[in-house]
Amino acid sequence: MMTMKTISYAAETAGWPLKPYAFERRALRANDVVMEILYCGVCHSDLHMAGNDWGSNVYRNHAPERTAAASTNP
Repeated sequence: MMTMKTISYAAETAGWPLKPYAFERRALRANDVVMEILYCGVCHSDLHMAGNDWGSNVYRNHAPERTAAASTNP
């Protein structure tokens, strides 16, 4: 199976705004699920992580983590 082109929002380094970021996901494995994101949101924790306000972030930081999705697997 082929890799999957994906678009996320990410902060490159502390203090950078969240902005669209394109990347390739690895090929699906037998136990993987493909999800179509229908809705998502950014909360205050996402913004704190993007700004490294808690000193524990590893960049590139992808947000948001709260989503409503539907499985697209057959």
